[in-house]
Amino acid sequence: PIWGAAPAATRAWNIVSTNASTPMTTNQNYYITYATTANLVLPTTCAVGDTIYIGAVPTSVTGSLWTCTWTTGQNLYFNYLKIGTVTTGSCTLLVAGVTTLIICTVANTQWAIVGSANEWSFT
Repeated sequence: PIWGAAPAATRAWNIVSTNASTPMTTNQNYYITYATTANLVLPTTCAVGDTIYIGAVPTSVTGSLWTCTWTTGQNLYFNYLKIGTVTTGSCTLLVAGVTTLIICTVANTQWAIVGSANEWSFT
């Protein structure tokens, strides 16, 4: 895997302990403690270089996973492959306990997963 720099010490971790839709904010950290799949939503506004770190409790494969969704006009890339289109979509991390770095590569419209496991499901 490719790993980015560690999150800045001044960035607090937002604890996600529910499966309710959780809109993310740029330059924030999210730590998943929910027992099954947490639902995260990419921000609709971002500047190039904005990041989001997502961590999860290292438990079994059936726990502490998360799904990330995006809206019309946004794109998400993983390993140079476009996984989002101009319609809504989602990706689900299939391995628990993995920290993921997502970075904005085109303002307001394009994100890339640059550090994570290769165990994903995309819709």
